[in-house]
Parts: sequence; C-alpha cells; structure tokens
Amino acid sequence: SWTRSKGIDSEIWLKKSMRIIAVMMRAEIEANSSEEQLDMQAQMKQLEEMRAQMGEEAYQQTLQAMAAASATMQGLDQAYKNLPAPTKAEKALLVQYKVQLMHVE
Repeated sequence: SWTRSKGIDSEIWLKKSMRIIAVMMRAEIEANSSEEQLDMQAQMKQLEEMRAQMGEEAYQQTLQAMAAASATMQGLDQAYKNLPAPTKAEKALLVQYKVQLMHVE
C-alpha cells in the first residue's frame, strides 16, 4: 500500500531494494573478510600464549568457540560469493550514497 500511495510499482521497488541490500552485503563482507581473518589469527596466537595460565578446560572451551567462529566466517566467505557483484556504476553509487543508505528509516 505504501508503494501504491507513492505511485511506485511495488515489484520493481522490491527488486531494486533487494539488489541494493545484496550488493551492500557483498561489499561489507569483502571489506571485512581479510581483517577478520587476521584478527582471528592474532586471537589464536594470544590464546596459545595464555594456555598455561587459563587451565586446560577453559582453553579447550575457548578453542572450540573460536573454531566455531572461524567456521561461521568461512561459511560467510563462501556464501557472499553467491551474492551479485556490483557493476561499476553500482559501486560508484554505493560509495556516493553509503551514508544515506546505511541510515534509511
């Protein structure tokens, strides 16, 4: 009803909105992927350094939680590849309007 009240074709509006969301998700995941991997490696190194101080049970629990987080990140890394890649024009528009798109209410 909102789209009708604005004189907008609801199907076209929905498709374009979903495209914007998918492209933004892909861009965010790509941007954060390498940072998260480096961060996870640093956390694993830190965990190994603290192993003797934290006790074996706490170490194993933390290790399992980190392994689960790593698996989730790998899953996201694979999943984002199924999202549509932005065209050059879409990339330019996302850069230009990122602030507005991130704060739409």
